[in-house]
Amino acid sequence: MLNMLIVDDEADIRESLAMYNWSQSGIKLSATVQHGIEALQWIEENHIDLLITDIRMPIMDGLELVKRVRAFDPYIKIIVLSGFDDFDYARTCIRYGVSEYLLKPIDRMKLIEAIDRLKTIFLQEEEREERNRLLEKRSNFLIRSLRRGFLDRLLTKPLSVYEIEDGCLSSEMILEGNSFVVILIRIDQAVLNRHIYTESEWKLITFTLENIITELWDDEGHGYQFINRDNNYCYLITAEHSPLFELLKQIRKQLYRFRGLFRSTLSFAIGQPVTSVADIYLSRQKADKRMLELDEDSFELLNEHDLMLQNTHRPSHQSKNISGSSQNIVNKAKGYIYHNCHRAITLSEVAQAIHVNSSYLSHLFSEVTGNTYVYYLTACRTEKAKELLENSHYKIYEIGELVGFRNPRYFSSIFRKLTGMTPNEYRNQRGT
Repeated sequence: MLNMLIVDDEADIRESLAMYNWSQSGIKLSATVQHGIEALQWIEENHIDLLITDIRMPIMDGLELVKRVRAFDPYIKIIVLSGFDDFDYARTCIRYGVSEYLLKPIDRMKLIEAIDRLKTIFLQEEEREERNRLLEKRSNFLIRSLRRGFLDRLLTKPLSVYEIEDGCLSSEMILEGNSFVVILIRIDQAVLNRHIYTESEWKLITFTLENIITELWDDEGHGYQFINRDNNYCYLITAEHSPLFELLKQIRKQLYRFRGLFRSTLSFAIGQPVTSVADIYLSRQKADKRMLELDEDSFELLNEHDLMLQNTHRPSHQSKNISGSSQNIVNKAKGYIYHNCHRAITLSEVAQAIHVNSSYLSHLFSEVTGNTYVYYLTACRTEKAKELLENSHYKIYEIGELVGFRNPRYFSSIFRKLTGMTPNEYRNQRGT
């Protein structure tokens, strides 16, 4: 049953509406109150699915109530009752996301019909949410599979710019920065005494590692992780350097909480920083080599001077002399991306649309903007998401879908990475 609240300053209307047998319509009448303040208090203390409110009321009128309810809970369905056939009221109600607008005197049949429509919407939303949960589960599985394959290639061999762009796009990753390092975490006993683990224990350790590291590393926006399931070597990729030592100490501390499961000490080694995504495999090789030189329970990281990269940062694109034709090509690409970023578009499609070679466009994008195509595409989607969070009442996962993110978890992660806050936090700060 749907929980309903009725708000009207006229006692006879409240009583008349309360007398109806709502249960036969699948509705539970939770309360009737006489103005907006009482309604807000009730809504904050009780779960409400449906609100029926008058427009003209003392203390707080219906429009102010609707506005505040929308800020508090954007998913409550609202029916507004008005004694005034006034277009401005109706227009304001639509802006605040009111579901139905009915004129007084109340026609009971029209009211029941309106409520039946809202019940249908509720059922459709429940079905859609269930379907979305299933699609999200499938999407998560596909993305994890694509990401794992891409990270495996990235850590083992040099990739072309196009392969990197395509891999980031299909596996929903952003690899941006002036330098990258690979950190290796080793379960020492997995190397020294692999036989002490049964197959089921080995799989459980892999599962535990992936979940802990994903939560502490990937979900926090520090980078990406890859676990070699043959030896449970855990590789962390990051473009962060200054807080790296403290981050890894925290991860080490959290992992040691599961020492009883691992039955082993842990060792950390870090590879040499590299200035290109294509060279990440070289940092991985250095991390492997350093690890071979370590004893058990080692925490071998580069010192602060090493992490300064010894002035090997890439030069700023702003210092380059960008030709007018190059700028024009990139501007055309930006325009195409902006108007099509809500769907899955590839670099090849953009290049074809503006009649240039895709590899050349990828090079120009980095040269002119200092960022990759994938980064710009993601930034466009994030900007459109911000507009919807500020000016609409769509659910978070719906906004993600509308701007081109297939996976709600990835949407939240990327949004946080680019804005410093989650979509919910942004909506609470900036939303209407």
